[in-house]
Amino acid sequence: MFEVANLAVMQPTTWISLSVCTDGSTHLHGKANTPFVEFALIASQLWIQQLSVRVILQLVSKEGNSKLPPHMKDIPTTMLIKELKSYENMSCHTSSQLARMFAHEYAEVKPWDIVITADADALPCSQDILKPTSSLRYKAWIWQHFYSEESGNTFPMSFIGLRATDWQKLLCASRKNSRDCANHWLKWDKSTFNESLPTFTWGLDQRIVTRTLLEQRICYVGNRAVWNHVKLDYHDFLDEGTCFHGQRINAHVDNGGNSWVHMYPDSTLKDAQVVARMALSSKGCPRTSLRLSKTNSLE
Repeated sequence: MFEVANLAVMQPTTWISLSVCTDGSTHLHGKANTPFVEFALIASQLWIQQLSVRVILQLVSKEGNSKLPPHMKDIPTTMLIKELKSYENMSCHTSSQLARMFAHEYAEVKPWDIVITADADALPCSQDILKPTSSLRYKAWIWQHFYSEESGNTFPMSFIGLRATDWQKLLCASRKNSRDCANHWLKWDKSTFNESLPTFTWGLDQRIVTRTLLEQRICYVGNRAVWNHVKLDYHDFLDEGTCFHGQRINAHVDNGGNSWVHMYPDSTLKDAQVVARMALSSKGCPRTSLRLSKTNSLE
C-alpha cells in the first residue's frame, strides 16, 4: 500500500465524485422537484472548466440503465459517466449517496489520485475552492469541519477528500467490491442504530465516513456529540499532520464562504444557470444562492 509520505511526492489527479439517482427526485427534505441531474451536469461543467479537474458522474437507477438527457451528447474527455444499479436492499437515492465514496474502484482512478465527494447541487464558482488540497501532506481534507465542530453533526459530504487508496483501505479493506462494501455498511448501520426510516438512511454516507475517520484517528473533532452520533467513545488525539480542518471560509456562500454555492431545495435550473454564468464570466460567486433567477442585482 502507498503511505502518505510517498504519496505526497507523487502528482495526483483530482477527481470530483458526483452521483445522482435518475429514477426521480427524493421526497425527503423538500427536494421532490429538485432537478438533480441537471444540477450535476452544470456542476460538472464548472468543475472542469474552472478548475481543470476530472469528474466522475455516476447515474444510479434501480435497473442500472440510466440515460443522460438527449441534449447532453458531447461529454468532455475529462468527465466519466458511469451507469450503476442500485445496491442491494438500498433505495436509489441512498445508493447514489454511497456511490460517491467508491469512485476509487474505477480503473481510470490511480491509487495516489485525490477523490473529493461532492453534492450534485454544490456549484463551484471560484478557483479558491481547491486551495485546501494545495498542501499534499494531509491524508484527509474536510471542507466543512467547522460545521461538525459547531453543530455536533457528521461531516458534510461537500466536500471530503482522500486519496483513492485511502478511500479503499478505510471503507472497503476486506471487501471484494463496492457492492459488498455497501452491504457491509448497511448491515452495520441497521444493527447499530436499529433504524431504517428513509429520513434516517439519508445520512448513511456521512455516518460511515465520519465514524471511519474518527475511529482510525485520521480526523479529530472536539464536539462529543459527533462521536455519540456515530456510536464511538470519545478519544482525544492530534491530527495536525493528517487532517485539514475546513473553516467558515470553506463553507458555501450562505454560511460564510466565498467559493461555492449550495442550491436550496426549491432552487430551479435557472438559479443554477445564473451561478454558472457568473462563475464562467469571472464574476465569482453570488452573495447568496436564494432565488437567484428572481434577483437581477445578483448578476
